[in-house]
Amino acid sequence: TDKPGTTYNYSNIGAALAAYVTERASGISYESFTQKYIFDPLDMNSTYWDASVYASPLMATRYFADQSSVPAYLLITRADGGLYTTNNDFSSYLIEMLKGSRGSGTILTNASYIELFTPQNIKGERSGLFWALSDTNQPNHSGADPGIVAFSKIFPKRNKGYFFMTNISAD
Repeated sequence: TDKPGTTYNYSNIGAALAAYVTERASGISYESFTQKYIFDPLDMNSTYWDASVYASPLMATRYFADQSSVPAYLLITRADGGLYTTNNDFSSYLIEMLKGSRGSGTILTNASYIELFTPQNIKGERSGLFWALSDTNQPNHSGADPGIVAFSKIFPKRNKGYFFMTNISAD
């Protein structure tokens, strides 16, 4: 095995572990924590961790690349991809990340935003905390599960951000 800090590997388990640490430090569930400290302050009123909330006409049907529909499924861990949101709500989050990257965020301290976007260089991979960083420090984050692909990127110097989400699998 490699020594810590010598090899980069993305890990969904890392997101689940961070959620667990958040629960232990705050004394409340990760779902309650994110609701109280992220979703509510940003008026993300259509964002949920509970899939049953989205068992409605509001949720798009998810598809495989062959255009067959993805059966309903639940994730064992949520922090690594179990969020249900809308384009409008996620735009609020992305705007907050952009503001934070420019020193005017509201849900974290400036020191926390600096830490979030500070490059960690490990074997040629540039990454912040849960944000990949381009060679010019432009943060981006992507993810995929059956029937969903999402990609976001912010450009702090241009004060712009982009978000793409689709209900078709990446394959």
